[in-house]
Amino acid sequence: MTGAPLSLRPAARLDIEILTDLAMRSKASHGYDAAFMERCREELAIRERTLSERDVWVAEAQGRILGFFGLEFPQGGVSEVNPIFVEPDLQQSGVGRALWRKLEERARFAGARAIGLESDPNAVGFYEKMGCRIVGLSPSNSIPGRMLPRMEKPANSPPDPNPGEARKMQSRTRIIATAKQMLAGECPYIEGSRIISGLLVAAGINR
Repeated sequence: MTGAPLSLRPAARLDIEILTDLAMRSKASHGYDAAFMERCREELAIRERTLSERDVWVAEAQGRILGFFGLEFPQGGVSEVNPIFVEPDLQQSGVGRALWRKLEERARFAGARAIGLESDPNAVGFYEKMGCRIVGLSPSNSIPGRMLPRMEKPANSPPDPNPGEARKMQSRTRIIATAKQMLAGECPYIEGSRIISGLLVAAGINR
C-alpha cells in the first residue's frame, strides 16, 4: 500500500482545504485540462458544511492524507458516494479499497440498503471491482450535456476479491447498453467517447 500503517478517521475542519486540493489533483489525473477542471471546481470543493451534510472520512499515513470519501445520508434507502478520491501517486495501491470498505461499513451503519454514485468514465473499473454495476446514465453536475455512468450496489454485498470472467459477464450487458447510448451522442466529450469505445472493444462488440 504505502509502506506505513494506514489509518482512517472522520474528517476535521482543518482538513477542508487539503481535501479540496486532493480532489482536484485526483480528478485531473485522468487527463482533463485546466478549463475542464475549473468547471468542476464548485462541485469538487469541500466546505465546512460538507462535514455536517455528509459522513466524510480520510485515510492517512504518517500524518499525510492519502484519500477520502464523502457519503450522503440515505435517501429512499440509498446512500450516495459524494465523492471518493485518492492521491494520484497512490491509485491502485490499496488506499481506495480501504476507503471503500469503511464507506460500506458506514452506509450499513446508517441503515442504507444500497450504495449509489455517478462515476467518472475513467473510474468505472475501480467501482466494478468494488462490486458496483452500471444501471444507467446520469447528467453531470458540472458539465452541461455530459452524461456519466450511474452505478449501484447492495450495501451488504462485499467487494469482488478478484474480478474475473463471472463479473465481466454480469456487467457486459449494461456496459454495452450504456456505451451505445453515449456513442449515439449523449456524451459529447471526446475523452468519454474514447473510453466507451474501449469498453465496447473489451466486451467484443463493434461500433
